[in-house]
Amino acid sequence: MSFVALAVSVTTGIITAVFARLNDEKMRRLENELETKKAELDAPRHYEYEAKKKLYQECEPLMFQLQGLSIITLLRIRNLARDASVGHLGSPDGWLSDMTSYYAINNVYKILTPFCLFRLMQRRLTSFDLRLNPNFNTQYLPIEVRVTRVFA
Repeated sequence: MSFVALAVSVTTGIITAVFARLNDEKMRRLENELETKKAELDAPRHYEYEAKKKLYQECEPLMFQLQGLSIITLLRIRNLARDASVGHLGSPDGWLSDMTSYYAINNVYKILTPFCLFRLMQRRLTSFDLRLNPNFNTQYLPIEVRVTRVFA
């Protein structure tokens, strides 16, 4: 009788050990699968985060400058229209008669600066994945690329 109890105990111990090992292997496999899936999900999120961070670091300061310079340009154009209506620009001795004068050079600078900044942004943005921010994609992608995409 004690021999039967011993045999049952040993058999139970062996079966328990085998199932424990199988369960450990299954658990390790499941943990590896979960880690792989987590890494697959984290990779695009990490890429997007880093790309957006770089995009905003490169372009947000330029956007801020562009906003301020655009307001200055608008005011300069309004002032030019006002000065032209009064007759300060059209006469031979008007403010724009000498294109090397401070007034003429300053007007050209104030009016063209936002366009230059815009072009600089276009060039910088072509090195980014613009799918991350469709707003940048629409606004600053060179017109040639947008037209090509429409007709392609």
